[in-house]
Amino acid sequence: ISYFASLKYPGIAFQAVAGTGACFSIVLWLYSMKVLRATPVFVKVISAALLGIMALYLVDLVAGLFGHDLGLVRGSSNLSLGISAVIVIVASLCFVIDFAAIEQAIEQGADAKQGWHFAFSLLVGLVWLYLEILRLLTNLRGRD
Repeated sequence: ISYFASLKYPGIAFQAVAGTGACFSIVLWLYSMKVLRATPVFVKVISAALLGIMALYLVDLVAGLFGHDLGLVRGSSNLSLGISAVIVIVASLCFVIDFAAIEQAIEQGADAKQGWHFAFSLLVGLVWLYLEILRLLTNLRGRD
């Protein structure tokens, strides 16, 4: 995916990697400073946002299969850019829940197998965040 995006827009993959690293680092720093906390309300809001994003992806997929491009996810309109930016923010905030789960597991004496699950969870989150930032940058460059 990065290769094809770089063919069309040179340097975009590096920008997406840098953006992903910056988002992850900022959220980790805010969590370590106790600015962001995984309260029950926070978890419910992020979970609802994730369900909404999943529904949006599903509607976009089904509409695309029937030949109706909604342009909500892949378009370059102001609405699609806003939706993409919100998805990037939600993807970043999902790390707060992961960090809280890791912190709680460490306090309870987690074993190595559980550590691998947390590592996989962080990896999936990083890949999703990278792809969303890459999509946002591609959509922004598509406006030119």
